[in-house]
Amino acid sequence: MNENNINISVNGEQKTVEKNKNLSEILTFLNIEKRMISIAVNSDFVPREQYKELIINEKDAIDILTPIAGG
Repeated sequence: MNENNINISVNGEQKTVEKNKNLSEILTFLNIEKRMISIAVNSDFVPREQYKELIINEKDAIDILTPIAGG
């Protein structure tokens, strides 16, 4: 592993990303549309206004939740 990278989990799948990146940058890197999703990092919900403030660290677990239609 490159010393400038970290390993994280995204919906249970291992990913390697650059370190010192915020959640918004990670989502962009992973080509994830930010409009219609909710995010939890290490099981804690992250409000959308904090995406640019939250730095993702080695072994963090990101869970991306999308709305489900129906009822």
